[in-house]
Amino acid sequence: MDGVEVEVPVSLRSRLSLWVSLVILAVALISGIFSFVAAFEEVNEWQDDMLHQVATLSGRQAPDINGDSSPAGNSGSDRIFVQLIKPGQTFTENNPDTRLELPSNLTEGIQTVRVGEDSYRVFVKTLGKGERLAVAQSTTERDEMARDGALRTLLPFLILVPLLLLIVRRLIRLILKPVVDVANEIDRRGETELHPVSHEALPAEITPFVAAINRLLRRVTQSMAKERRFVADAAHELRSPLTALSLQAEHLASAELPVTARERLDDLRGGIDRSRDLLDQLLALARAQTGFGHMAVSVSLQH
Repeated sequence: MDGVEVEVPVSLRSRLSLWVSLVILAVALISGIFSFVAAFEEVNEWQDDMLHQVATLSGRQAPDINGDSSPAGNSGSDRIFVQLIKPGQTFTENNPDTRLELPSNLTEGIQTVRVGEDSYRVFVKTLGKGERLAVAQSTTERDEMARDGALRTLLPFLILVPLLLLIVRRLIRLILKPVVDVANEIDRRGETELHPVSHEALPAEITPFVAAINRLLRRVTQSMAKERRFVADAAHELRSPLTALSLQAEHLASAELPVTARERLDDLRGGIDRSRDLLDQLLALARAQTGFGHMAVSVSLQH
């Protein structure tokens, strides 16, 4: 009807696809966060171990460092400063561009130190004669390396999650295809094709629904059979009296009758003939509905 909005129900396939996709995305997001954090911490631990190894190797060459801070790598994200701290030494003298003004109260081991506006991760190793060896790396560069490594661990998620969503959508379509096929098969049926719907290929969750439809079809078939039997029986029951009336009218027509009576008799015989034609059509319709006829029979109700 005009002006009436018809609410279109959401298909089961769309609902399954939506909810499964949301669950996959949620799990992928949580897994990605844990993976990112774990990879980030692992890279930081690996860099701490590298500072420890550099300190161990540099400790064997401590006399050659001469108190200066020297980059152990290129001037890139892997640059590490190795600095020999002597007792009572100040850090603003000699090569200020290559020295880090490290605090004098550094403790043994790994720690984070603020130098000016920058933050450094420093590993301190005590040598002989009160000297200490400091191996430092900028936390900004460390974090950048850790983020790059952690982001690389997310690449499989970024590639596999969309692929997994497509696979799940395809699987749902394949699983529900038998339901769509049954719906199309029912749509193609004629008005007299009331045989049961096959549910062999359908999911078990759909079977009770199909069984209910089959029971409904069986009740409709039984009701239609009763109606056909009633029409056929009624036509047979009425045919004999009409035949008798027709014979009586024929006998009466052979007698001498006044003009008025003759006209009324002709009207009676015409009515009997029309009733017999209607009964013949009803019988033909009953035979056609029970499978004896193959042609559609038109029944006139104008008599």
